Amino acid sequence: MKLNNLKKKLGLPSVPESQSDDGEGKRFNYRLFIISAAAIVVVFGFYRVVISLIESEKIGVIYYYAMMWTYAIFAGGFFIAVIVLNRGFSTKPYTADMLPDDWDYQKKREFLASDAKRRKISKILLIPCVAFILVFLFEIIEVYYLPMIESLLETLANA
Repeated sequence: MKLNNLKKKLGLPSVPESQSDDGEGKRFNYRLFIISAAAIVVVFGFYRVVISLIESEKIGVIYYYAMMWTYAIFAGGFFIAVIVLNRGFSTKPYTADMLPDDWDYQKKREFLASDAKRRKISKILLIPCVAFILVFLFEIIEVYYLPMIESLLETLANA
């Protein structure tokens, strides 16, 4: 709160209460961070194991294509599931006032309960979705941009 008062005196915009530095804001979710990191390590680890087996010629290149198509199907499936369960890209939760007037109280209550359950499931499905998308992002960087960066650094080192 002291920071906001100082900013007001100086004419600077103040920090919202939920983001203030006195510890009253949202806490960092360590459990979610650890689960997300573990999902990324598992997905990326399996990817790198297959790549190393291909490079050592223990398995054929066809497995690389099969793995990438499988990863693409999983990433797309998780992404579509998250969108469907969220009922689009809406982040605003439904309230009873938003529902049709001809619905009775019980039906509205069931809909709102199912909406909360669907959002919880979509948050869980978002974790592997992000892991698969990060693997694809790394693959794009490794295949397309890493050779350019290496050649640039080699040119700079020789100059």
